[in-house]
Amino acid sequence: MKKTLLALIASAAFAAPAFATVIDFESTGTRGAYNDLGYAIDGFRFNQTMDNIDVSATANWTFAGPAHSGSFVALNNYGGYGEIARVDGGTFTFNSLWIKNWFAVGDRAGSVSGLRNGVVVASVAASSHNSSWNQIVGNFTGIDVLRIDFGQSYFALDDIALNQGADVPEPASLALLGLGAAGLLSARRKRRQ
Repeated sequence: MKKTLLALIASAAFAAPAFATVIDFESTGTRGAYNDLGYAIDGFRFNQTMDNIDVSATANWTFAGPAHSGSFVALNNYGGYGEIARVDGGTFTFNSLWIKNWFAVGDRAGSVSGLRNGVVVASVAASSHNSSWNQIVGNFTGIDVLRIDFGQSYFALDDIALNQGADVPEPASLALLGLGAAGLLSARRKRRQ
């Protein structure tokens, strides 16, 4: 009985499935054109500054290519920062993304930040380059918005690795769960006596 109870508690703590994805913009792009990213991709949405754009060798924007992978990238077509959030407003984990400048303007400095309820909870300094893709790694957990901010610079994003699902329980939560399990077992023993 004790093993069964502990197994149930452990499975309840970790039962919520996680959904990992890499958004590469391939499945939603329009060949030879660009379109507003006002729709959901793999359960995530982008703010109004972001577009999905074809940078392949046959597109009008080949000068900005190639993409990090495939033919499409996200572009903050109106300057300012780009934001990503879950469609349902829940929390997620940001693992990494690839970034580069849209125009040949030299290297730019900026930041990639994770927010929760409008407050920055994690941030990394970042840079974008003219002709090469630069990977930004964050590994932010429990955020509800990912913000990419390079001032008014235009930048392209590709291969954004996110993890949608339940956050890993904090150590304090696991400790309380353990105390609850111990209490249940103790109460069961007392009833047997």
